[in-house]
Amino acid sequence: NNSIIVTLGLKREDVIGRHCFEVSHGYNEPCNKYGETCPFREVFETGEPQHCVHEHRHAQGSLIWVDILFSPMKDENGKVTHVIEAVRDITDLINATEELKKSEKKYRDLINNAPLGIISLDTEGNIHEINPALIKILGSPSEESTLSINMLTFPPLMKAGISDDFRHCTESGKSGVFERKYISKGGKELYLKSHLQPIMDKNNRITGVQAI
Repeated sequence: NNSIIVTLGLKREDVIGRHCFEVSHGYNEPCNKYGETCPFREVFETGEPQHCVHEHRHAQGSLIWVDILFSPMKDENGKVTHVIEAVRDITDLINATEELKKSEKKYRDLINNAPLGIISLDTEGNIHEINPALIKILGSPSEESTLSINMLTFPPLMKAGISDDFRHCTESGKSGVFERKYISKGGKELYLKSHLQPIMDKNNRITGVQAI
């Protein structure tokens, strides 16, 4: 139909009578000759519908990501005679996903390499994310052991009053800057300045706290 014609950038006379691998991939031979699995062939062999996300080639040379459902048409004896392909262009979705992955990596790199301690936790005090700088400040041996800490009940934090600062932020819904004297796990005396900010959901409800 016209949607396929537009997606591939071809004319109807360029498509009718040609193999799908010629039209979709620009191949001169079936896909399996290029090390690819052909869902189209599997429908004929198994008689079962198939699904895949595949990369097709536009007539102008650009690559298009498509989501395809392959449905068999059978004769009265149950033999597959034709296959109907329902194709959806998902190029924008794939590109957006890749950009999101890149953005996520940049965010992770920024957090993990920051010289300042950064932490994110829920309203119950459970840590969801913590960077290496803050793990070092707390004097914990590893990220795994730190993630098991509850920020509202961890004795050194309670003694320093830091857990009170977290509660103030979650209960008031307001950002704040606090200075506290903290004794690390190794007995080192530290003076910490913390910038706390509540995390809000789309309904403006507090779901946690971020702190630097």
